[in-house]
Amino acid sequence: MRPLDAHKGIKLDVGCGASKQDGWVGLDRRKLDCVDIVHDMEDTPWPLEADIANVILCSHILEHIDPRNFLRVMSEIHRVGKHFCQVQISTPYAGSFGAYQDPTHTRPGFNEATWMYFDPRPLPGGQPNHLYRIYTPPPLFVERVNWDVGGNIEVLMRVIKDKKLLGGNGAIQK
Repeated sequence: MRPLDAHKGIKLDVGCGASKQDGWVGLDRRKLDCVDIVHDMEDTPWPLEADIANVILCSHILEHIDPRNFLRVMSEIHRVGKHFCQVQISTPYAGSFGAYQDPTHTRPGFNEATWMYFDPRPLPGGQPNHLYRIYTPPPLFVERVNWDVGGNIEVLMRVIKDKKLLGGNGAIQK
């Protein structure tokens, strides 16, 4: 395993399995040749420094974790991500064939509203985001959500650590 340089930042492939992305640091609970950090993502904190990742990839892994640990895992993503770190998530859409086909999935997928629990900004039109206020986790701005009700949902989020960016109305301040 190559040393982790916290100042440069890493690209972290969470739950990489045997398909770790080239140039990324792979974290998985299985000891495979390409896995750099053998660790169960549900066991927090992860053996990584805070603010170490520039990009975090969670490709078809979040649907495998115990839903009771979901908020903790998302908080850990926030902890290891640098400010404005890109978080890339791909998972089956709620109720799709893919959500139900794998016997190790612990939930029937995610939908576009799931991610609003992490974004403190007001909804379009200025209405408060009541979903975020239920749990008030560390903030992750939702940048883009694409989905196919019969397939997958892909989400792009940003780790937000600078509270000044939230502003009075939750909008990003320049």
